[in-house]
Amino acid sequence: MLPGVVPVAFIGATITAIVMTPIAAWSVRTGARNLCLYGPILWIGLAAWLVAVVPRNPAYGEYSVLILGFVGLVFLGFIPARK
Repeated sequence: MLPGVVPVAFIGATITAIVMTPIAAWSVRTGARNLCLYGPILWIGLAAWLVAVVPRNPAYGEYSVLILGFVGLVFLGFIPARK
């Protein structure tokens, strides 16, 4: 099909993983209780964005989801740890 699609997808996914891993590690420092409470809320918000906004305007596709992922991770990182 298109010979350059798979290598470009692998390179993009690798760069994204390298950039997001430190932020993800920082955001989970508040503990599993916060993740169990706020994680599903953030996933539902991300899924709603994908279902409601991205099909209407494909230009918001890949990068908007990446930005929302970063915002969610930062949101989790700043929530104080529950006891």
